[in-house]
Amino acid sequence: MLSKNKNLLPLFIMISLLSWACNKESSNISYGQIRGVLRLVDDLNNPQPFAGMQVTAENTGISTVSDSAGRYILNGLQNGKYNLVYSKPGYGTYTLVGFNNNGDAYNNPSIVPLVTLGKFSTTTFSSMTINIHNDSVIMRPSIDPAGTPDQPRGIRFFYGTSSDVSSALYTAYSKVFQLNNATGALKVGFDYFYSLGFHSGDSIYIKGYGDAFFSNDYDDPNTGKHVFPNLNQTSGAASSFLLP
Repeated sequence: MLSKNKNLLPLFIMISLLSWACNKESSNISYGQIRGVLRLVDDLNNPQPFAGMQVTAENTGISTVSDSAGRYILNGLQNGKYNLVYSKPGYGTYTLVGFNNNGDAYNNPSIVPLVTLGKFSTTTFSSMTINIHNDSVIMRPSIDPAGTPDQPRGIRFFYGTSSDVSSALYTAYSKVFQLNNATGALKVGFDYFYSLGFHSGDSIYIKGYGDAFFSNDYDDPNTGKHVFPNLNQTSGAASSFLLP
């Protein structure tokens, strides 16, 4: 009987060592708390209730919802970098890429900088005419509803060399322009298009969309594409001109 117990002793020691090693490895894993504050606005930058925005650490299954003050807390995340995804009906889904969770779970949380999130644009881009004047392109877009001096409405252009140019298929894109009326005249020099990589003799197609005051555009690390979550996808046909 004593002999059998002696044979079991090395096995018992081995199991104990493995258990100790696993516990030590587990104890070396650090968990941090992520805290942040967000504010919500409509597409014209008018304040909206801050509650109800879902915030998710991508690919973790861990999420939370903002309270009436726009505060949110994510618990149970190991230290490391996370893509934080913000989503709520009526708002474009925004991703804050590569936030570094390097605090601890109690006294030193990782603080997300203030995030302002806008609703989908309610501006419809109806149509546009293009004229050439000297060394410039004059674009005359039409939108609905009209902007006003007190409440301008944003539009964004996407450029390409094919008639199927869109917000998902383009060579370059513009900043957001503000219109104070139902129509406007935007003057852009030829050099602007050369700087975007276009060449003399190119047929350049331009498609416009309504965009929000806070467009919340970002680079998607999963697709390598630039994302414009708050665009109004209702848009007229692309317009074009020949670049001299």
